[in-house]
Order: sequence, then structure tokens, then C-alpha cells
Amino acid sequence: MKKYYQIETSGNKATIYIYGDITDENYSESDVSALSFRNELSEIPPVSEIEVRVQSYGGSVFSGVAIYNMLKNHKALVTVYIDGVACSIATVIAMAGDKIIMPSNSMMMIHNPMSSLSYGNSNELRKMADTLDKIRESSIDAYLSKSNGKITREKLIELLDEETWLSAEECKNYGFCDEVTNQVELVAKFNESTCINSLKNNPIKLEEKKEVKNMITLNKDRLEDLKVQQEEFINEHKNCKHEQLMNDYPFYNSLVGRIEQAEIRQREQKNEEDEQKLRMDNTKDKQQHFYKDGKKVQVLSPEQKITVPNQSKYEQKEFSDMSIGKLVKGMATGKWDGAEKEQQVVAANRDGSGGVLIPTPLSNELINMVRAQSVLMTAGARTVPMTSSTLVFAKQTGDIKPHWKKEGAPINETDADFEPVKFEAKTLVGMSDITIELLEDALNIDQVVTQSIVNALALELDRVGLLGAGTDIEPQGIYNREGIQKQAVGKALENYKEFSKAVTSILSANGTPNGVIYSPRTYGELDALTDASGQPLNAPKSYENLTHKLTTTQVPNDLGAKNDGSFAVVGDFTKLWYGVRTGVTIEVTRVAGDAFSNLKYKIRAYLRADVQTIHEPHFIILDDIK
Repeated sequence: MKKYYQIETSGNKATIYIYGDITDENYSESDVSALSFRNELSEIPPVSEIEVRVQSYGGSVFSGVAIYNMLKNHKALVTVYIDGVACSIATVIAMAGDKIIMPSNSMMMIHNPMSSLSYGNSNELRKMADTLDKIRESSIDAYLSKSNGKITREKLIELLDEETWLSAEECKNYGFCDEVTNQVELVAKFNESTCINSLKNNPIKLEEKKEVKNMITLNKDRLEDLKVQQEEFINEHKNCKHEQLMNDYPFYNSLVGRIEQAEIRQREQKNEEDEQKLRMDNTKDKQQHFYKDGKKVQVLSPEQKITVPNQSKYEQKEFSDMSIGKLVKGMATGKWDGAEKEQQVVAANRDGSGGVLIPTPLSNELINMVRAQSVLMTAGARTVPMTSSTLVFAKQTGDIKPHWKKEGAPINETDADFEPVKFEAKTLVGMSDITIELLEDALNIDQVVTQSIVNALALELDRVGLLGAGTDIEPQGIYNREGIQKQAVGKALENYKEFSKAVTSILSANGTPNGVIYSPRTYGELDALTDASGQPLNAPKSYENLTHKLTTTQVPNDLGAKNDGSFAVVGDFTKLWYGVRTGVTIEVTRVAGDAFSNLKYKIRAYLRADVQTIHEPHFIILDDIK
């Protein structure tokens, strides 16, 4: 199998191809690690010249610095060729060249060093930041040493801070290359690079989009050319009908087939463009946000996931095969076979109480699973990721009242009423039990443990969203919130009139109700309703038009003086917002409660969240349903 990284030797010259990402370990055939580089470099016989061919989007700063030093300290004359692009730490490696040659259509990209480390305690993260600062200084020294005074330190730092792409001529002007040659055909792009996708300024992808556009134009021009050929052929054979041309002239028959294929391609391309535009329009319509301290805060619909900004493919790979189940099993049993990464996470992220703050990618994955399980979020409730314990935004409590005015008459000021809404993250705890036998023996323990945690947290988020008391320790839910109208029922439901009345009230407040949530008991009563002939009772359009009709056991059936009452919430659930801190802590114990005596483990997971309504008149509570 051909390697993208290899060393070839011919006489007194060795050629090194660095055509891939710089990594700490070789994850694929195109990766270049410091260890593999050292091993192969040490095996080549003594040579007087080393030619290094580079096409790399960068990668590990640690391996990159090591490779730079190995080349810099080698006795041979080192000539570096940038065959396509050299990005990030790959440019530092290039600076080891005694001579650097770039074709006119090649590029470099320089920026400050980064690390894929996304978890760890505060001391470890500070240490990592200090280490990156030191590597940045060594990189600056490498660039300045090669530039030989053609660029100042201040200008270099500016370019690093801005994550700058440099043409071959710009590199020569700054002293980063010695010679610019005529352009050559660039090597194939590595779309699977684990480094290029993390860059904010990525002209490679822009170039690929341009190539696709050019290909569309090429196909279009080709179709027009084919039609011109067809017209010319028909004019040359005016006495022949189409059927005769098809039967007697293979060229014409082939030409017609090629035109048909080109037209199909053009229609498919047009359909794809239309679908892409529609997807973009739909996404744009769903995106909500507001600003805090000049920074955009996203308001996520149920379909949108909480993600890690600018997460590289390397980080995605690091966490893709980690699991909450393996982590919990290892914490409980001390057995980490097949869970070495999870063991590292636990070792690096234990808090003072013995819990583990799981890394952001795993936390986000768990929170997204909880959101998918939550009934209120399924109904449309929004999620606001919180980066601090409090978050303030405004909501409108009254409408602007426009009016017509006569020319020259004063304007009546009828300002809308606004008031602040404050998310204050409170601690949400979910606890579940699991037996020792199941934890140690079940083949699907990963799914069982994860789903157990997800169910516990989702149920509690639904409960507090509906019934939260609004105390110091828990948010206030819809049922206990002032400003939300309660429509007394006081009896068992006999028809859908109460729902029609609630929908009408919300429409009258300029709202658009999208769902109803009630207990399984109420759902069963509605399902069993019959008309005078004993046939199932048809629901009116006002009820049928509610997109979400959902049940949850978190709506009680024991309210009121006789402990037999329930309620239903009709509303626009997009006006219910959850503020969620992106961090989950997990604890496992055998000593709490009855765990020890019953041979069980207790798993406790907690996160921090709050709940707020954005416009109370768009909710109606059907109260005291018997």
C-alpha cells in the first residue's frame, strides 16, 4: 500500500515526503508522527542532501517541533519544497530547510499553536497554556531565524494572531521561502485531514466550491455545444427526418443520447441547488439568538445540537469511541479493560467529592440525549447554552400600539413593555440504581447505564418545567408561574370544548399554539370519548391542528382537595426556554442509601439549568381535570 509519508534514498540524496497530518501517533497511512519520522530517518545511510516535499495541513505542535529539530540538526543540506500547502506546524517544519522552494500557486498558513486537549483540571489547563506559549515562542524564533530580518517580530505576531494564508510571493517577501518557481499542478487535496477542518480561514474549501461551480458551468457549456452540433447536423441533412437520422447515422444517435444525459445532469444540478437553498432558508428561519457582552448566544430548537465550537476531527475521533457506560462501569468496579481513555478522563477530572466532571464533548452528547428524551423539548421548548451561572435577556410583556396620525399632529408614544429575564443555573440531580451483577455482566451495559442517566435527568427537567416551585433550589414551572391563565375544568372531560377555548384564548393574544401536554390518564379519557351513536368522538380542527399531543407521568393526577385532579397545558412551547450549563458531573457509590445492603450501585448525575417562559399569554392551563 502506498504511503503518503515515506523516505526514499538515491545515492547521496534522500527524499522525504510529508503528505499528511502531523500527529503524536500514526492513526492512518498519511499521518506523520515524530516517532515514525525518527525511526525512518535513523535508518537511511549517510547522505549529503535531504529533499523534503511538504503537503500538510499541520497537526500536533509537539511532534512538529521535534521533526523541525531533527531536520535542523541533521548534517545534510536540507531543501524543502512546498508542493501544495503547508499549514500550521507544517510551516515550522519547513523552516528547517536551508533552502525553501515554492511553486507560485502553493501557499502557507501560519497561526498560533493549538492543542487538542479539551479536558483537564484548572492546573493542567494552565500548564497546557504555558506550554503552548513556549512553543509559540520557539515557532517565532524559527520563522525569524529563516526570514533573516525580512519581517519584524511585531508583524509576525500580527500574522499569527490573524491566522494568515500567504501566497508564495508573500512568503518570499517575508523570508519564509528562498525561491518561487513556475506553478505546477497541485497534488490532490486531502479532504479527510483532521487539521484543516478546525481552521477558521480555509481557502481550500472555498477553492473546492469554486471548482464545483466551474464544473457546473462546464456542463452547461457542453450542453450548448452539443445542441449546436445537433443543429448543424440537421441543417446538413435537411431532407432527413429525425427517425431516419437516428437509424442511419450512429453519430447523430450518439449525439442525441449525449444531449439527453447532459440535460439530466443539468436538471439534477438545478434540483440540488434548489434543495440546498431551501435547506439554508429553513435553517435560517429556525436560528434564534441574542447578544450578551457583544457575543452571540444561540437559542437552539429541538433539532439543533449543542456542539463544541471549532472541534477538530482529531478531537472528534478522540471522543467518538468513549462512552458514559464504560466510564461509570470503570468508576464502580475499578476495571478499565477496553476503557483506557475513560480511565484517563476520570483521573484528570475528579472533583473534591469524588465525582467526575466529564469532558465537554461527552457532556454535550449526554445533554443532547436528555433533550431528545424530554417531552417539553420535544414539544418545542428551546435550549440556551450558558457559559456562566447567570444570563440576562429581555422579554416583551406588552405590544406596541401603532396609530394613524394627521400631518403635523403629535405622535402618541405607546412603547412596548419589556422586562429582564434572568437565567440562574440551579443544580439538577438525577439518580438511578443498578445491581452489581448487571453492571459487571450485561453485554449492553453501556446503553443501559447511559439511558438510565438520560431518563432520570429528562424526567426531572420535565417535572420542573411543568411544576417547579420557583424556590432557591429549583426553577419555577409553568403551573406555578404568574401571568399564565388557569382555565378551571372541575370535572371529567366530556368533549374537546375546553381545548378549543384554550386555543382561542392564545390566538386572541396573537399566539400560535403548537401543542398540548397532559397525563396518561387524561390522554386515555380523551381517547375513549364517544358521540351519541357510540362512535369515537371526532376532535375539532382547533385540537387536531396542535402539532404535539404528548403525555408525561410528570403531570400528576392527585391535585386538589380530593387528590383526584390533573391538568393539561396548551401553548406555544417555543416560548419555554431552558438555560443549560454545558457540564455534567457523574458520581458512583455503594455506600449511599440501601445500595450496600442490596448489592447495588447508585449512579448520580447532575448538571445546572434554569427554566423561563418568554411570553406567558401564549400558555393556558386546563386545571382540575377529574
